[in-house]
Amino acid sequence: MIDGVFLGLIQGVFEWLPVSSEGVLVAFMSVVSELSSQDAIRFALWLHLGTCISAVIVFRSRIYSLLVQMWETKTTTSTPEARFLTISTITSFFVGGLILLTIDMLLERAGVVVIVAVGACMVLTGILQLRRRAGSRKEIHDLTVGDALWGGLAQGLAVVPGFSRSGFTVATLVWRGYGFKDCLELSILMSIPASLGAGLVGGLTSSVGFEWSMLVATVIAAATGLLTIRVLLAFSERFSLGILVMLSGAAMLLAGLL
Repeated sequence: MIDGVFLGLIQGVFEWLPVSSEGVLVAFMSVVSELSSQDAIRFALWLHLGTCISAVIVFRSRIYSLLVQMWETKTTTSTPEARFLTISTITSFFVGGLILLTIDMLLERAGVVVIVAVGACMVLTGILQLRRRAGSRKEIHDLTVGDALWGGLAQGLAVVPGFSRSGFTVATLVWRGYGFKDCLELSILMSIPASLGAGLVGGLTSSVGFEWSMLVATVIAAATGLLTIRVLLAFSERFSLGILVMLSGAAMLLAGLL
C-alpha cells in the first residue's frame, strides 16, 4: 500500500515535468518490487489514468466548450484548437503505435543517438525561446495543421523510453512559435487521450491481477497531478519556458550519454 502511495506521487509530479515519468516509475519499481520490467512498464502506463483524470478536472470547462462547439457544428475541426487536438491525437497514435511495433530494433540500432540528438535540439529550442521577443509569439487561434502534425509527431515519439512527453511536446510547440502558457496547456490537453489509451493498454495487457495498491496509486496520482498542473500553470504566467526546456534537453542529453 505504501509503495502505491509513492508510485502515485511520482506519476503525479513527473508526468507534467520535463522528465520521463515512465522511466522514473520503472526505476523505482525495480528497487521496491519484484515485478518484471514488462509488468513494471504496464503498471506505469496504468498510472496515466490518474493524471488523465487530473487534466480533465483542471480543463473541464475548456473541454466542455470544445465538445459543445463540435456537437453544434458536427465536425471535430470546428475551431483551430479542436482541429489541432484532433489531428495531433491521430498523428501521435499512428506514430506511437508504429514505434511500439519496432521499439526493440529502434533502441538497439539508434536508441542512444536519437535521445542525444533530441536532447541537443531541445537545448537549442530553449535558447531560441529565451531570445524570442514576447510580441512575436503566436496565439491559439493561429494553430495550423502543420502545428498539429508536429505536435502529434512529438507525442508519438515520446513512447521511446527516456523521452519526456511533456518536455518534448512543449519544446516542439515552442519551436513552432507559441508562448509558454499556451504550449503547456496544449501539451496537457494533448495528454488526455494519450494517457487514457496508455492506461487502458497497461491495465489490459498486465499479467498482474488487480490489487488495491493500483487503485491507491491511481487516486494519489490524480490528486498530485491536480496540484502539479495548477503550480505549473501559475509558474507559466511568470517565467520563461526557455529555461525549463533547456533543462529538460540537458537532462535527456545526459541520460543518453550515460
